[in-house]
Amino acid sequence: MPRPRGRRNADFDATRDDLLQRIHARLDARDGPVLSLNEMAAAADVSVPTLRHYFGDRAGVLRAVLEWQHREGQVFLREVSAAPLPALRESVRAYLDFLVRGLRAGVLRMYEVGAVNGLQDATVARACLSELLEPTITALEVRLARHQAAGEMRPGDVRHAAMALIAPVVVALQHQDDLDGRSYRPLDLPAFLDDLASAFARAHEHPGGPPAPG
Repeated sequence: MPRPRGRRNADFDATRDDLLQRIHARLDARDGPVLSLNEMAAAADVSVPTLRHYFGDRAGVLRAVLEWQHREGQVFLREVSAAPLPALRESVRAYLDFLVRGLRAGVLRMYEVGAVNGLQDATVARACLSELLEPTITALEVRLARHQAAGEMRPGDVRHAAMALIAPVVVALQHQDDLDGRSYRPLDLPAFLDDLASAFARAHEHPGGPPAPG
């Protein structure tokens, strides 16, 4: 019996995810952000009409990849926002390690995919914000707000604090990884993260410390 018009194949979602994984791997290359639809189809080992069937157009592919990256990062985001907290400086230093691992696992390249292609298509820019950048910021906001609630961090706008902590790491990894700064001017990344965590703690620790128990 033929499939009713408009109904998806039973394996539609699984096939779509498999295509996204292949395209994501190709987008993670240095020239990835500027791939054409033909190049993305070749990376997925399918025809352009097949890619259009699953995603519509090139912008649709990019939006779907950004959404897929968000789903893949859910474990990281939950860990950032909900894990037990050590003291502020140690908490921030542990977070920075989490952030570096996530960025190097493909998130930084997807930021670049969103930024480059968002200049031509507002829907891709919005997907990059809603699926990647804002969830990253929000998870850290939640973590920092918990430190505030515990009396370990002085009152203030946690969104501002979160963005001030994330931005230097993004710049450092772009410098070292994307622009080949490791050969031009190497950075001791662990030492950089140590200094960043210490500076953040000095700026944001509650001057009276957390309240005494009881």
